[in-house]
Amino acid sequence: MSKPVDAFVGHFDDTLTKLLEYFPIGAVGIEKRNDASSAGVHKLCKQQRIPVFKLESNRDICQMLDPGRFRYLFVASFGLILEQSVINRVDKIINLHMGLLPQCRGRHPLPAAILNRHTKTGVTAHLIVNENIDTGPIICRTSTPIDYQANYDANEKTLRSMLSDLVPVVHAAHEAGWANLDTPAEKGNYYAPCPKGVLTELFAAKSLDIYKP
Repeated sequence: MSKPVDAFVGHFDDTLTKLLEYFPIGAVGIEKRNDASSAGVHKLCKQQRIPVFKLESNRDICQMLDPGRFRYLFVASFGLILEQSVINRVDKIINLHMGLLPQCRGRHPLPAAILNRHTKTGVTAHLIVNENIDTGPIICRTSTPIDYQANYDANEKTLRSMLSDLVPVVHAAHEAGWANLDTPAEKGNYYAPCPKGVLTELFAAKSLDIYKP
């Protein structure tokens, strides 16, 4: 019997680095449109001799995931909404979401939390079981106050470190057979993707004080 192989899609190289300590990642996919921001992923995969696939659609993801070969698909900072064809391709999909669930669902959880003047944010690991966005059973999550005195990059750096810290907990859940996961009773809040101009202004701000609650 062949050993299990897992896959990763996204452009967080620090999360991928942590995953490689615990899971046998055999393929990595990045969004073709975000190739320029994925230099760290490319470098890491070259060092580890992991093939990298440039993806534009769910069809591309299905082609990356050879039927019967891959066990888990890990997702971290990936913009494509996964369709059922991809979900059915692997045993489980684990999304490492840079926001608190179910309170902050959607493509831009940290910007949404700031723009809506939340007092805290966080990170969540959860399963993707259908096409509903960020609603699957929660494996683990942790929160932290939003630092409105700092800029966006400083807050994102904190969350990316926290996201990597979830990986050992996810591995423990794998070892336990994915038992006792938390299925939220409510869907929480879904925030649509932020307009490009709004994101540009948010990212350029020297501090987040103007957004402070």
